[in-house]
Amino acid sequence: MRYLIYFFIIAPMFAAGTPTVDVFLPPINNDQMFMLSFQARPIVDDIFSSVGLKVRWHRAPVKGPGCSSEPMHQTILVALSWSSANSLPGAMAYSHPYAQGGSCVTIFMDRLRTMTGNNPSIGAALLGHVLAHEMGHVLQGVNRHSETGLLKERWSTEEINAMPWQHLQFTENDKLLILNKLLKPSDPAALVKTP
Repeated sequence: MRYLIYFFIIAPMFAAGTPTVDVFLPPINNDQMFMLSFQARPIVDDIFSSVGLKVRWHRAPVKGPGCSSEPMHQTILVALSWSSANSLPGAMAYSHPYAQGGSCVTIFMDRLRTMTGNNPSIGAALLGHVLAHEMGHVLQGVNRHSETGLLKERWSTEEINAMPWQHLQFTENDKLLILNKLLKPSDPAALVKTP
């Protein structure tokens, strides 16, 4: 049934082209963290390709674009925090789904480094998943979590350890919420109804 929904409702909306997400990352000075961020990008690309989105990566200029949304396009500005001692205890990152301008995703790099220790494959996979998770909140435009999958509020140790070879994905409901917000069809009747 869901495939029929995609074929008859979502597929025609893609006729105008592939929806894109431009992600602006700040410069990363630490060589090890740069490599981790470089290795995390294909994970994010893979996760969003399953939704039908194209992610384009950019280096954030000093005075660059802030987060913004328009039909078929989203701009996401990422900030990196290296000293998160008093911010949102236990969180690896946070997002501002309603932001218009400025950064809308902040990653707590110090916490990710502490969690993954010296394991670069888990570090890169975790960074990719955390970034995709927060981007998912921004793309949905709502502050919510799912029971399972990438937008689950907390991942188990087993899920984190399997991330290098088994990427978490968005649930079908999450995909529909992302597409409904990003595609913004002019006819509200064309919005995909979530089950």
